[in-house]
Amino acid sequence: TSGLDSSSTLEVLQLLRSLADNGTTIVMTIHQPRQEAFNLLDNLILLAKGGKLAYYGPANATKYFERLTKRTKPNATNTADYIMDQLENVAIKKSPSDWQKAYLESDEYKLFVTRRLLQEKIQTKRQRARKRSILLQFIYLFHRYSKRKINDSYALLIQLVQAPIIAGLLAILFHNEAKRLVETEIIPIYEKIPVLLNALQLQNGIHPTLFLTCAAAFWFGCSNVAREIVGQIPIIKRESRSGLRVYSYVLAVYLFQLLILLLQTLIMTVFIWLFVGLHSPFLYGWAILLLTAAAGTSLGLAVSSISRTEVMAISLMPILLFPQLLLGGYVKLYGRLKNTGWQNYLADAMPIRWSFDALITKEYEGIIAANAHLRGLEIIIGFSGDTITYSLVYLSLFNVVMLHLCILFLWLRSR
Repeated sequence: TSGLDSSSTLEVLQLLRSLADNGTTIVMTIHQPRQEAFNLLDNLILLAKGGKLAYYGPANATKYFERLTKRTKPNATNTADYIMDQLENVAIKKSPSDWQKAYLESDEYKLFVTRRLLQEKIQTKRQRARKRSILLQFIYLFHRYSKRKINDSYALLIQLVQAPIIAGLLAILFHNEAKRLVETEIIPIYEKIPVLLNALQLQNGIHPTLFLTCAAAFWFGCSNVAREIVGQIPIIKRESRSGLRVYSYVLAVYLFQLLILLLQTLIMTVFIWLFVGLHSPFLYGWAILLLTAAAGTSLGLAVSSISRTEVMAISLMPILLFPQLLLGGYVKLYGRLKNTGWQNYLADAMPIRWSFDALITKEYEGIIAANAHLRGLEIIIGFSGDTITYSLVYLSLFNVVMLHLCILFLWLRSR
């Protein structure tokens, strides 16, 4: 209110008073307000020269200063003017340190500072006791996070339309390319194996479709949460001091995003299985894509928890996603990676490699069973064809490890 005339100051304080009456805490600086404005204040902090605390308590501090200075306030004098006169009165012979010492020894200090600190300590202990209830915290945080995300309807809509757009493009592109893919990639390899060639022709050249579907699912998970934690760090730090469990917070975010991924991967699975014509079970494919997307989410949360800014988190995403594409087992076939002697170890660390393995193994399961002696899948891509269990275990472990890294990083940052 500095610089405002007395009437404008009163109007501002009346507005702030209405906000305070509705539960908002307001901290303000004001210089010698008129009596009507002064009466609107609840508490008052007075600082003497040098920032020495001269008083804290109810705004009407007349009795305190009358008792301390032995000078009675005239009835016609504004309370603010009276207080300022006492602080600035040379005749009283009190330095800023004297004012502070007098207040620290007063009953007002014991009542409004010491007792309040004691009450806060008791409240903190109660909050720490409530902190043990992980389930209740999780339920509350999930409800709060869900409400915040649902209220941001535009961002939620963008998340949901990603799946049909990408899945539709994949379905259109590879449905039309199926015949060419068989003729240019499969026939040269199997021209001397007519039985297996006929079987593979029925598969419509599925390799790039499944690989890009896995990549899209993983990208959904990463992109959905890249900014989720880094933008909330100040809030998490503040609430951690009041008993917030980082574990409950991360799981609340993860579960809500998992529900979004359920819908995203369902839409994508429907498009791909319906228009491309896959032979593997629909529910199996949906489960693998959901697990892949969940792995992307856990990695995205871990990255978000270590990032200093939202821009940094978004900038790290391509660095994490591009190796997935290069080492996923299709851009350079996994069999060729194994021939290098070390590149396949890098590939084995990529979640997309395992989800691609699981999907394509199931897709060619019938052919492999009928032509086991031909080792069809190993010749095409390099997968052994019997690693579905390994794929499920790896994707699950990747989820667990990344989530716990996220919790650890966030816990360290909230200290």
